[in-house]
Amino acid sequence: MNSMLRDGLDSFCCVYLDDILVFSRNEMEHAQHLKWVFNRLRAHNLRVKQAKCKFGVQEIKYLGHLVTGDGVKPDPAKIASVATWPTPTCVRDVQSFLGMANYYSAYVP
Repeated sequence: MNSMLRDGLDSFCCVYLDDILVFSRNEMEHAQHLKWVFNRLRAHNLRVKQAKCKFGVQEIKYLGHLVTGDGVKPDPAKIASVATWPTPTCVRDVQSFLGMANYYSAYVP
């Protein structure tokens, strides 16, 4: 999938396994980007399932993050799990909490 969409990666699309995220500045540009992606998929005999697609949304949950026009933020449900984490009772619990808190520390003021 990455090699097939290489020309558009990080400029207007992201790929993770079989998920494709297409982003644009405006609707006209978005239509062009979608057409480009669909043409690439068609050229490689791949199809998309319409029920699994979302078009024209301003924000979307993707890989545990909320992607919006303002940038990438962690999923609020994930942040809530850090706030409600039970008190660690052993070294392994402390390590688990610190690992998760360290990852999300970039998103918490």
